[in-house]
Amino acid sequence: MGKSDTIADTATQKATAEIPKRTFDFKSLVSTILQDYGIYIALAGVVIFFSIFIPRFRMMRNVILVLLQVSVTGIMSIGMLFVILAAGIDLSVGATLAVAGMISGVYAQMEPTAFSVILALAFPLVIGLFCGLFNGFVVSHMGVAPLIVTLGTMYAYRGFVVWFRVNPIYNLSSWYRVIGQHTIGPVPIPVIILLIIAVLASVVLNFSRFGRMFMPSAVTGRLQEQQELM
Repeated sequence: MGKSDTIADTATQKATAEIPKRTFDFKSLVSTILQDYGIYIALAGVVIFFSIFIPRFRMMRNVILVLLQVSVTGIMSIGMLFVILAAGIDLSVGATLAVAGMISGVYAQMEPTAFSVILALAFPLVIGLFCGLFNGFVVSHMGVAPLIVTLGTMYAYRGFVVWFRVNPIYNLSSWYRVIGQHTIGPVPIPVIILLIIAVLASVVLNFSRFGRMFMPSAVTGRLQEQQELM
């Protein structure tokens, strides 16, 4: 062996020695799993527990009933997801729902014409959009913390509901009750709406430039680290 070969072997050994040895860290693995899938593990644990000790819980009828009860909250939580990903918070979402639902119910009491149906379905969306835009305008252009802004608008929207109509809304048109009470097959219509909105939100977040704007820097940095390791 020549002198050049010896130098090359020495450099190779030094480079090999400098490479850090990767050791299996069980604690880090468990922490990563809990951080990424902890909520799903907890949900699965709750479902398994009640399914074992309360046999009626695992009946399909009860599953559909639970999905129906959380459908409205689930739809609102999808919208809240975008707000939280943008490092914000909206405490007025429930009060906004009350305002939009009240206005929608008022028009749903009318004789079912094309005008009243469009107002009952579209006007609540306009109200929700306006309330969200107002919160966003105050937060972004006036520099007020979103917690303070939405706390104030929450009470303002609640006050408007009480001022506008104290009593509950009854005698809704039959076509309007179909949306909340009827099913397509065994699945209630509100659950189907929830699933459609969830799929659309997932597509927007994962496959559009607009959705990637909501991803926080921490998640973006983590994805870059994972891509570098691959």
